[in-house]
Formats: sequence, C-alpha cells, structure tokens
Amino acid sequence: MMELEIGGKPYSFRFGIGFVKEITTQAKTLGVDQDTALRYTIAQLLDHNVIALERALMAANKTCTPRLTVSQLDAWIEDESTDIDAAFDAVIDFLSASNCTRRETSDLVQAYQTLKKEQESK
Repeated sequence: MMELEIGGKPYSFRFGIGFVKEITTQAKTLGVDQDTALRYTIAQLLDHNVIALERALMAANKTCTPRLTVSQLDAWIEDESTDIDAAFDAVIDFLSASNCTRRETSDLVQAYQTLKKEQESK
C-alpha cells in the first residue's frame, strides 16, 4: 500500500485487483479496450500525463479510508510545492511491486527505457 500526504492529511492507495477493475471501467468510457486498459494507463503515467495520474490515484484510493475527492487531488496536483515527478515515480514504483500490475508495468517500463535510449542516440 502506498501513502501520500495531500492537503496535510495522509491518504492510502492500493494497487490491487480493485484498482485494475476500476482502471478497466474508466478505460471503457475512453474507448480503450479492456484488455489494454492497464497498459494504456501505465503508458500514460510513464509519459507523465497528469490526467492519468489523477485517474490512477482516484482508482487506487477507491477502496481506502479516508477517501480522497477529485477537488482535493486537483488542488494537490496544481500546488507548486507538490513534487509531481516524485508522485509519478511513486505510482510507477507501486505498480511495479503489486502482484496485480507488476508484469505489465515491468514490460512497459523496459520498452519505454529502450525507446528513450534509441531516441537519445539519434
């Protein structure tokens, strides 16, 4: 379980099966196939997409107490004192550690790093 302090209050985030189900449900509304929903979200997180970060954190907090609201999370993301890069890194680290997301995250992180090295060598 991951914890972040948002608005001076600690919130927990669980990247388990409930997270995967919620991400899949969310992805359907975006027109993303359920078989690729998790990969799509991870790829967006690797690209530092703040909307993907918000969706991932809301999904991971859905089964935790206390519950985070979208407005609280928006304010935290927009706050200049928030280390947004560290937040992306923390989420990717937890996705890399969870039984439910480890394989997909590892595959995409490796592919992302390979692509990044290829682009840098050009």
